[in-house]
Amino acid sequence: MKIVLSSGHGTKIRGAAGNPVPPYLDEVDEAIRVKDAVAIALRGQGVEVTTYTDTVSTSASENLDRIVDFHNGQGAHDLDVSVHFNSTGEGMTSRPIGTEVCYLTQEALAMTVASAISDASGLINRGPKYRDGLKFLNATDAPAILLEVAFTDSSADAELYRDNFAVICNAIADAIAGEDADDGPGPRPPRPPEPPEPPPIGHPTLEEGDDGPDVARLQDTLGLPADGDFGPATASQVEAFQRAVGLTPDGVVGPLTWDAVDELAARLASGSNGLPHGLGAPIVALAKASPLQSYDWPGRGESPPGYIPGMCLCYALAVTRLLYGGPGNSVAQVLAQQAGDPDDDAVAWYQSELWKQLHIDTDSDGVESMRGLFVIMIGLGMRESSGRYCEGRDMSASNVESDTAEAGLFQTSWNIESASPEMGKLMDHYWADPVGFLEMFADGIYPTASNLDVYGSGEGAAYQFLAKFCPAFAVFTSGVGLRKRKDHWGPIKRKEVTLSAAARDLLQAVEDLIAEQHTS
Repeated sequence: MKIVLSSGHGTKIRGAAGNPVPPYLDEVDEAIRVKDAVAIALRGQGVEVTTYTDTVSTSASENLDRIVDFHNGQGAHDLDVSVHFNSTGEGMTSRPIGTEVCYLTQEALAMTVASAISDASGLINRGPKYRDGLKFLNATDAPAILLEVAFTDSSADAELYRDNFAVICNAIADAIAGEDADDGPGPRPPRPPEPPEPPPIGHPTLEEGDDGPDVARLQDTLGLPADGDFGPATASQVEAFQRAVGLTPDGVVGPLTWDAVDELAARLASGSNGLPHGLGAPIVALAKASPLQSYDWPGRGESPPGYIPGMCLCYALAVTRLLYGGPGNSVAQVLAQQAGDPDDDAVAWYQSELWKQLHIDTDSDGVESMRGLFVIMIGLGMRESSGRYCEGRDMSASNVESDTAEAGLFQTSWNIESASPEMGKLMDHYWADPVGFLEMFADGIYPTASNLDVYGSGEGAAYQFLAKFCPAFAVFTSGVGLRKRKDHWGPIKRKEVTLSAAARDLLQAVEDLIAEQHTS
């Protein structure tokens, strides 16, 4: 077996570096150390190894040319390996970030090496990363992988790397020596023409003041109007998202934030709102034709154009889950319980009004009790947020902890989580599949920076973001909360919520549509 092993960048073309070093890392210095140590370990296993470090180049294009030309000039060999260290591009952090291995055709080998580094050191395994924009992977003639051993600007990564340097290098050698490179799926792509400068890698770093299609793509994924202008609202939503996923909330969209955005986009693309096919459009048409659409809510005026249709879609999802099963059936059963203890249950608290004003009987489990709950919720959403899905916390209050800051349609905070085990299930479900009627609830709404602010960190921050990004999540967590801890909402406790006969009639019409589709 013959391997050509080089360190990334060069002594005159420095790569990434933390500040200060130490405790952070310098990419070039550490890549040279790893290259040399891995070569020694490989030779000890009888592997023929040729190594290279560029000590000459003074430009990035020259550096890439020299590295690729060296590898391709070593005659027939089995594998090309380039050693690098990564950077978040988002400033120094104490968070552990991890190790990854980039590949074009060698996914299995990249996975093996990344796992070996992680197992040896405790570095987070970020796994194999497909990269078709790296010249080293595209232009070397032999199969190739590019190691990103750790992140230079993570003090946690730096500590794990330094404490486990020898075992990391031995693990890399063992993984490479024990795995045969394969030719990948089909022939290697033809060697591309040499550009005057290296091609851009990944997404561009974005921040407030930028504009263009990359900003529009970012906005679209984060649920904002995609106008391509990175203004204060976009900056606020980026910071909110960063808090939700545990990144530094600086509003700058660098590699780590882009990774998280791409993961969110993938979850959205593979997700589903859960409604049976063909049911959504007639429900929306029904809601938009309802007199409730132009109802003058006391002290609030008309609802936003997407609020009533959005609530009807959520109601339809709850009813179908209750009647026909599927994910969320246990939540639907809670929403449809008969009136319980009026000290805890909003349906029981309003039971007399629901019967006397609307003839809704909540004495038994089922759709009618759920209908009573949603009549209350439609009124509560107008009272708490004027039907605006993106509403942030009450700025007149001092609730700024992650689990007390209010968020979304019903101004619910995450300290409601302890009211029911269903709360955690809802968080898990909608975090994995965040498709929740956002496009409908967002109709006619233009969020402001203050709307989108998220406070604190951890699960409470994730809740705040998700409650505004995925309105169905806000509806169902608040629905469970209303059945289990009604005093969370002042307007409920004070009986200030308007109970509308038009809402009752519309919800009954939704039930009829569901029954009609199910029997057709």
